[in-house]
Amino acid sequence: MKEEGRKKKEEKTFAGEFNLNSEATVCENIYPPPSFLFVRTSSLLIKRKQKRIEMTTYYYALASKHFLLEEEPLEEVLRERTRYYHENEKEIDFWLIQQPAFLEAPSMASIKAKCPQPAAAIVSTNSQFITWLKLRLEYVATGEFQAPSETIPDALASLATVS
Repeated sequence: MKEEGRKKKEEKTFAGEFNLNSEATVCENIYPPPSFLFVRTSSLLIKRKQKRIEMTTYYYALASKHFLLEEEPLEEVLRERTRYYHENEKEIDFWLIQQPAFLEAPSMASIKAKCPQPAAAIVSTNSQFITWLKLRLEYVATGEFQAPSETIPDALASLATVS
């Protein structure tokens, strides 16, 4: 009798909680993923909170591609900054993006309208670096945004075609 009770208990334990038998239905292939995952068995309903994706604040310096890549010594500035990061064993937290996709977000429409196209941006998670770039380059627009989000799924995406 005790053995039967133990078997029933073992059938319901999985990773410390539940063991889902072959009759279980798992709804994991739903896009966009729901905030909760439901698993249904013949006698058991499990509700498990999915892992939340944390938003990151990105800062940017934005200007025309021509200005950033041809008129300003940006290559030298970024090379020096990269050298500094390597010497101090810091992880690179800035990227140069040609035709940044984040400008397509509805919240960025007014900024995109003011910037000559095609645009380019230096995007960073370090606000002080972008402030320093603004002082160094002068004629750039600066701002910030949160990603990933519904309107900006990838902060570092580019609309530029690879040739």
